[in-house]
Amino acid sequence: MAVYHFTVRATDSAGAFSDRTFAIQVNNTLMDRFVVVGTAGLARSPNGEDGSWVYEPGLSGNAVVHGNGRWIVYNTNSKTIHTSPDAVNWSTYTLDVDGLTFTGISRIKFVGDKWIAFTRGATETRCLTSTDGLNWTLATTIVPPSQTYSYSEVTVPDFEYADGVYVASMSAKVYTGANARHTRNIFYSTDMENWQVGYSYTTGATPRLPRYGQIVRNINGMWLTNICSNATAGALQVSSDGVIWTGRELPATYCYGLTYYNGRLFTLSAATPYLYVSEDAGRTWTQLGSGFATVNYDEVTGAVQMSSILGVYANRMIVAYNRGTVSTIYKSTDDGATWTTESLDSTKIGSVNAVGVRV
Repeated sequence: MAVYHFTVRATDSAGAFSDRTFAIQVNNTLMDRFVVVGTAGLARSPNGEDGSWVYEPGLSGNAVVHGNGRWIVYNTNSKTIHTSPDAVNWSTYTLDVDGLTFTGISRIKFVGDKWIAFTRGATETRCLTSTDGLNWTLATTIVPPSQTYSYSEVTVPDFEYADGVYVASMSAKVYTGANARHTRNIFYSTDMENWQVGYSYTTGATPRLPRYGQIVRNINGMWLTNICSNATAGALQVSSDGVIWTGRELPATYCYGLTYYNGRLFTLSAATPYLYVSEDAGRTWTQLGSGFATVNYDEVTGAVQMSSILGVYANRMIVAYNRGTVSTIYKSTDDGATWTTESLDSTKIGSVNAVGVRV
């Protein structure tokens, strides 16, 4: 904490003056704004500059989020949560709520005035709430719409809250004979206990796990979700109320992630691979930069969660996502026009999975 002293002099038209001395305290503590998580640990940095990363081996995960003064790192295939108030001092716990059965954590966010988590399960998802990101209670259990065949995995890739409405995307894997398909649904609720289906979509025979796509965003009162990552037309669904949805086009196939910052919407295509930007809520798209490596998307096992691939703070953008055994991240300081790469220490972070930002 630094203290700065200064004097203010006021003068009138006759030239008379009076002085008043002031002092101001400035908290100049350097805080970590970026956290990149990988298969073996995490790296933190106040600005994302080359060589500024501090490593925390062992704190691994494939998703990271910051909200209400707390960092949370987790893995969608387990119940383990790493949490910290400052990205420096970390504690680890296992998510367990009254002995409820679930296989992992789909998504955690701080929305409205609380932390919310959705679990992964064979036939349903649990909606959990917390005021501190440490102690959780069950809000409700949600099951996908009934159909002929049995579900084998249910997960909620993302959710959001705005204007008194919660909107969540759900994917449920179902086997129709020898083929695996996914039913993808958009649910909405006003109280987190009673959920209704607003939109449904069923994929083709190739199983495509929900970690790719189905990100939910609310931009100035408009809801958006890239419900189908392996198509273009209708793959981006938009709604004014979270109930009635219409389709728009995505710029390419396999567009993963939706990040909104400073009036612009970003998505990353694994097929190209390019980063695309829209300044009109997904009506039109422009390719932004080039040279990105192919996303490591495993359609069967689901190796990474794509909800946090782009972190933006001040004038710096960082893209981090799973590309196999790679510890490289992409960085830009000119709004994404040009990009450079930085290789993080793979012995401490492993393969990069995602990036989070403290705004």
